Amino acid sequence: DPLFGVVLDSQVGINPLNGRPKIADEVLEGMRHYLLEAEGAEKLARKERIKWSLKEIEHDPIAQKTMLRLEPPPTFTADLNKGKGFVFDFQKQNENLRSMNSPGGSKLMASAFRVGNALSMEPRLLGLASEDVAFSESASGSWNPGGSTGYNIGISDACSSGTKGRSAMPRRRPGSFVRKSQGK
Repeated sequence: DPLFGVVLDSQVGINPLNGRPKIADEVLEGMRHYLLEAEGAEKLARKERIKWSLKEIEHDPIAQKTMLRLEPPPTFTADLNKGKGFVFDFQKQNENLRSMNSPGGSKLMASAFRVGNALSMEPRLLGLASEDVAFSESASGSWNPGGSTGYNIGISDACSSGTKGRSAMPRRRPGSFVRKSQGK
């Protein structure tokens, strides 16, 4: 083997950490051809170049990976959100709410579009503050009906006597088309 004495035994073989060869077979074959093509002094110079190259790469793991093992180099990216799926940035949403509430001299339609966009992006964020207030008032004992009629969907409080009121059953009246056809 022309590489005997040029490449050390510690540089050849299987890497115990990852189970792959330390130097790829293609690279070793290329080194052999490189040495076999030369004669005399040129062959000695080529042996020294191979030794020097291996010694140079010994302390650089990226060079070992790309040049000796022929693996693709690691990729570095500045995109921190790459491959993470949806990333929610609540700061932008807060800026949208602030811009909605600021009394700027914008035109009526432009501000209406802005409000519509903000509401479609955050349908519940605007209602959170009123729910917190309603919860704190109900905990303190005072009751304030939410609407002007005093009726809110989903309120099921007990009556003043302490018993729950009769739940309203849906009306079982047939549709107008059926009623009209039965009347004639």
